[in-house]
Amino acid sequence: MKRKISIFVLIVALGLVSCGGKAVDTKITFYDSSKGICSFYDNAVTSYNIQNINSAFYIDDNTLIGYKSDGSQKKIVRITISTNTVEPLVDVKEIHSRIIYNPGLNAFYYVDYSKLYKYDLTSSNVIELSDCNIKANSSFDSFYVSEDEQRIIYLKQEKSSFNIVLKILSDGTEELLADNSCQFTMSEDGMHLVYQKSGSENFTIYVLNLNNNTVESKIKCNTSSSGLAISDNGDKIVYTSHESGWFYENGKDLIHVFDANNNEDHVAYKSESSATIKILHCE
Repeated sequence: MKRKISIFVLIVALGLVSCGGKAVDTKITFYDSSKGICSFYDNAVTSYNIQNINSAFYIDDNTLIGYKSDGSQKKIVRITISTNTVEPLVDVKEIHSRIIYNPGLNAFYYVDYSKLYKYDLTSSNVIELSDCNIKANSSFDSFYVSEDEQRIIYLKQEKSSFNIVLKILSDGTEELLADNSCQFTMSEDGMHLVYQKSGSENFTIYVLNLNNNTVESKIKCNTSSSGLAISDNGDKIVYTSHESGWFYENGKDLIHVFDANNNEDHVAYKSESSATIKILHCE
């Protein structure tokens, strides 16, 4: 089921870059720590002053689900961006996990202290699906749950590195998909795995077709991205980089859009300062 993003007509004057004068027609929703939640489409940016929200949440029209931390209290909350309201849903111990939404079940999945949970938005019930031993890596953990809840893909720590592993929940069997990785995301149909290698392999981003286990695209990136996303039809890859090359140095954070149809990479958005941009969703 395709999720839509509500785009409002307020344009904020932010630093925008379009390589070669081309407009990027991909709709992107992201979190910019200097601006809050933003929507980007066709070189126009809409900003919503919703701050202090961890960026790991799903997008469904006007509603977001995310993490909010107020000192010692950490909660998963529902956010309505049109009214700027935040509603607590469930307490959590850690806020490293992505949140994956299943529209067919009206439920979302998250990881708290290495265990995989499902939150049913209809009944407000919390169900533990598996103890996956998912460890906190980068800024949030990468994982994916199939629509039938029988398969999960997650980052598994193997000694000093992390590998992307497919696990069958019914019998516990596992299959290695990619080694030495730092994060990944999955297309909506579950067929395209977008993952980034760790620093020892120069942070290259790969697009793996799970139908035939072939790498369709490789994107050179000289820094660890603070978020990956793939469009609903799988033809656009969105990732972040830092203008100076290293996140601990002064510089602006950039959003790149890679077109898998022609292997072209465009910088679509540049923050006003070192803001730490995290990708939420694109279509």
